[in-house]
Amino acid sequence: MDERTVLVAIAEDDDMVRAALRRYLSQEPGFSIVGECADGDEALQLVASTRVDVLLLDLSMPRRDGLAVLQEMRLLAPRTRAVVFTGDVHSAAAQKALSAGATACLRKGGDPQGIVRAVRQAMLP
Repeated sequence: MDERTVLVAIAEDDDMVRAALRRYLSQEPGFSIVGECADGDEALQLVASTRVDVLLLDLSMPRRDGLAVLQEMRLLAPRTRAVVFTGDVHSAAAQKALSAGATACLRKGGDPQGIVRAVRQAMLP
């Protein structure tokens, strides 16, 4: 991976989780938070209007779920990669997300360093 800053956006409907992700990732060297949103429609607007390298995407969100966002994101922002969050990484939805192009599926509330690793790995060729 080159040394440029990774542009990260957060799509998470829980305000506290979103704020915690923002605080944690904004302190990580080489990461810049370029946007946040609370539902699937906002996530699509964000990736369509802002350069985002990696979208941290909750699979369970209002207005449009993470799977629908992933599918439409491939058309709107094909270079944006997605790391998804879910309560159960072994669920059918998690497997569908990986099949739809997510680079990783992480358990919600898991190790923050795991998020950092997943974002960095998403940027690998």
